[in-house]
Amino acid sequence: MATNSQQSLSSIPPQYDIKPFSSCIDRTQHIADYFGPLGEQALSVYWTKKAEAITRYMEGSKRSDQLRELQGQKDDVHDLLL
Repeated sequence: MATNSQQSLSSIPPQYDIKPFSSCIDRTQHIADYFGPLGEQALSVYWTKKAEAITRYMEGSKRSDQLRELQGQKDDVHDLLL
């Protein structure tokens, strides 16, 4: 028999289910859709923190490759949200 939490998880309306987003470049891209300007600010902070982590913990060509890939992801997400 399903518990209350299992029942509530199985009854999530399709428009609020995040499973369709799991195959996207980055799951954070739908934040702005749900939260508007606050979501855009959250995305901005996310990209900044991710870039800082890459800069801090990677070196040389791997760092530049990761930063270039991150910029590409950021551009893709921005294009999706327009």
